[in-house]
This record gives sequence, C-alpha cells and structure tokens, in this order.
Amino acid sequence: MQQIIKLDLGYNNIGSLNSEFLSCLISNQVLRYLNLSNSELVTIPPEIIHLVETNQLTELNLSKVYITCTCDTVQIRTWLNDFKPQISRYDEIYCAETGHQVITATN
Repeated sequence: MQQIIKLDLGYNNIGSLNSEFLSCLISNQVLRYLNLSNSELVTIPPEIIHLVETNQLTELNLSKVYITCTCDTVQIRTWLNDFKPQISRYDEIYCAETGHQVITATN
C-alpha cells in the first residue's frame, strides 16, 4: 500500500471532514503536507490539530478558509498563533462572521 506524503484538497467545496477520512490521515505516518485552502471548512477538526501538534504534518495550508470565530472557538486563534511556522499563509485565514484575519504577522 502506498503512503501519501502530500495531499492537496485545495479549491474544493469541502465543508467538513468525516471521521473515516480523519482516521486515515492519522494512520498515514508519512503525510507531511495537507492543503485545505479555499475550502468551505468553518472549523479545524481536532484530528488536524493533533497532526500539527505532533509534528506529523510539517505544513498545513488553510489560506482563504473562513472559520467560525466565537468565544467558544477562541482557542483556535491561540493554536494558530502557536503553530504559525507550520501553517502556510496563516495571515489568510479569516473569521466567517467579520471577514477579518484570524491572526496576523504581528499577533
């Protein structure tokens, strides 16, 4: 069975990632790059956060993604800020409600 190193799902109308797909990502020990740019995701699944935190993913592209920004999701902003080196074009991730950047280069 071949292992996927780079997975580009950018520019797709992906609104959510199902648990079976996320389980496959976690079990694929060689995946290093995941592109979810320009998707319809409104939240970052915990499984994706885990892949970045454990350095399995060395690059995650979420540019032009509009995530939900509420008091309940404030930890996502902190997480994005903490893992900026692994998040491609982090300054192009926006709040769905306002259109403002979630984090900037100066955060």
